[in-house]
Amino acid sequence: MKMRVFFLKRKSVYYFLLLSLILITLLTTIKYKNTSAFNLLNSNKTIRKDLTGDGNEDSVNINSKDNKYSITIKSENKNYTLKNNENKKFIGDHNNFWPITINFEDISRDKIPEIFIQCSQYKMPIQYIFKWQNNEFKRLYSSNNNIIGLMDYNNNKTPKIISGNLKNGEIAFDSFMFMEDSLKRFDYNFNENFMGSNTIIEFINYIQSLPISEENRPENILINTIGGKDISVIGNLVKENNIYTFQDANFKDIKNNRDGEISEIKWSLNFKGMSKQDNNLIKNYNIDVLLKLVDNPDDNYKFKIYSIVLN
Repeated sequence: MKMRVFFLKRKSVYYFLLLSLILITLLTTIKYKNTSAFNLLNSNKTIRKDLTGDGNEDSVNINSKDNKYSITIKSENKNYTLKNNENKKFIGDHNNFWPITINFEDISRDKIPEIFIQCSQYKMPIQYIFKWQNNEFKRLYSSNNNIIGLMDYNNNKTPKIISGNLKNGEIAFDSFMFMEDSLKRFDYNFNENFMGSNTIIEFINYIQSLPISEENRPENILINTIGGKDISVIGNLVKENNIYTFQDANFKDIKNNRDGEISEIKWSLNFKGMSKQDNNLIKNYNIDVLLKLVDNPDDNYKFKIYSIVLN
């Protein structure tokens, strides 16, 4: 029996490796574009997730009654209704132009995810963090800040929770870590490009200036290779002919380089769009923005936008 041995030409090997690299890059980009940092939800929805660590899925029911969001978790035939910062059994106001955002992330690294919530309450932004402790869902944190995010979540470092408030073109940040069953504030030196915040501020200002300032696109916060499909999002917003107002945002690191440094970040931005023809026509606009670390120490914008998606 003869054995056949096949030899590939060096040129063919190079083509194969190049094609594989392109496919991996494409699939990774698609993955990030389709993965929201936080999940934007309408009312009357049920999510199944193990939130108590017993290995069984619990039912998270998000309902709206009397224009208020309520969240009830059913676990082992018991119902637990999350309470707001006034100890009332509703989480926030139900507005079509400001839907609730909810996500589950294990920041404590104990395999029991915490619950992150953003919405509005009394016409103001509100954010909550809940955790299963001592047979109840304890409210760990609440704030009227309009930004919440996670840092060092996708590496081997201790995850940090960042709460911030964007006002008058500046963001005031606060930082927390999960320690001893609670959130502990810690000091952190927030620079102007922290988690791409200066890029995001510039982008938000630009969106809020539409449609008048369409031609004054801030090229300094975009990578040179950003695609036409991403740029077309701006044109679509202009066609809507709205006045855009920033409401809230969240972010999360999605990739790190070989040195463990955060290299890519996903921001999800919520805007209220009010028609210039009819003030009663108000909609929500959710924009996902992906940022990439740039290799230029002289650039004031450490992270630049390489993807823009209107959900």
